[in-house]
Amino acid sequence: MREGHGATLVSIGHAGLGGDAPTEAIRRAYEETVMAVSFYDEEYGDDYEESLRAEFGPEVATALTDPDCFGPSARAALTAAIERAAREREHLIETCERERESVDHAADTLLPVAAELDSIVSPDPEGEPFGTLEARWNRLSRLRERCDSTAANRQSAINDQRSRHNFPIDVPDVCVYLYETHDSAYPVLAVCADLARQATTFQTAYERAMAHY
Repeated sequence: MREGHGATLVSIGHAGLGGDAPTEAIRRAYEETVMAVSFYDEEYGDDYEESLRAEFGPEVATALTDPDCFGPSARAALTAAIERAAREREHLIETCERERESVDHAADTLLPVAAELDSIVSPDPEGEPFGTLEARWNRLSRLRERCDSTAANRQSAINDQRSRHNFPIDVPDVCVYLYETHDSAYPVLAVCADLARQATTFQTAYERAMAHY
């Protein structure tokens, strides 16, 4: 999916620009919008014709690179392809906004949990009464429950994304695309698991300390 301004291509495609042939005007508009974004070469690295094929398919690409093929039917196909691409981009924007809300909501819970876990020290069965050890164990239990609840909510959001896009079972979901540069395609779930593991490790240590009484 390429970033750009499809409506610009449609309007120019009908009349040309400054007397140019429609295909030349469309090429200029495409290169000045879709291919002009700062990350284009790094992300895609293709030329004009290759980009057209990836974005609109071989038939539209041929029509836009061969003036003899750019007639009413090709113009209609281009318009339909641009409108479809615009709808897909709107859908992607909505998906990214929902993803940001989901991540922000998870962070509101997980950041305080992480900070509290960082402040917890190993138990001292010789210097701390049983009640203190038990209270800290109970607190760790609640922290772990927050992690588990956040993970469940996050998984529900991921499943909802798949349902909205109607992805087949063998197609990766949006997270795989958004977080491909991360160690995990599901970084929020990974953080939930890591924090829950830390809480469990501390709980085990406190259980051993309480066993001395």
